[in-house]
Amino acid sequence: MKRSLFILVAALAFSPALVRADDAAKPTTKERPCMKIKEACEAAGFKKGDHKDKKGLHVDCMKKLLGGESVEGVTVSSTDVDACKAKKAAHHKS
Repeated sequence: MKRSLFILVAALAFSPALVRADDAAKPTTKERPCMKIKEACEAAGFKKGDHKDKKGLHVDCMKKLLGGESVEGVTVSSTDVDACKAKKAAHHKS
């Protein structure tokens, strides 16, 4: 009984540390420039699957921004666009 109680207490004591370690391993938005672009598109009303209404997330917003076009209502930095392009290019090389 004492051993089971000790194991339970030890598990509960270390679980918050494990959660914090997992959070630290997640990339930040800064490390995910494509996510910044996606979020900016979504904030302007673009949604996955809405391409028939010219509000498709990828076709009507992200693809245009990455192609150097502007999209009405969406503001992203050129640094994020360049970083996203570089990340996609590196991903396709591997």
